Amino acid sequence: RWETSLYEPTFRKLVNESVSTFLSLQTLSESEQGKISPEQLVKISRQYRSIMRDCEDQLESLAETSSAAESAHYTAQSEILYKLELIWNLVEILIVNTRPGGFVMNQLLHWISLHFRD
Repeated sequence: RWETSLYEPTFRKLVNESVSTFLSLQTLSESEQGKISPEQLVKISRQYRSIMRDCEDQLESLAETSSAAESAHYTAQSEILYKLELIWNLVEILIVNTRPGGFVMNQLLHWISLHFRD
């Protein structure tokens, strides 16, 4: 069913909102002559992650109210979005939102506490 996933409303929303965020980044880049500050990049990155989280939540809601087969499909898609957001957040910490001196230990510990509670 992956070949038809983009026809599902949740993934159309993901694409549409991502395009909107991309266009705002493109406009920002043009106005700043290609020199975007790290703070602005972090803000854009968080917008993308927020879009993914919202779509993930929608898929979880659909999984709760659907038949068993559809529920498994929506749950698998939700898990993929969760993992994408998890990786995106880690890349944001390591590359985009760098601290002076390259110290990331506090951010990594916070990331671990949010995602790995067991």
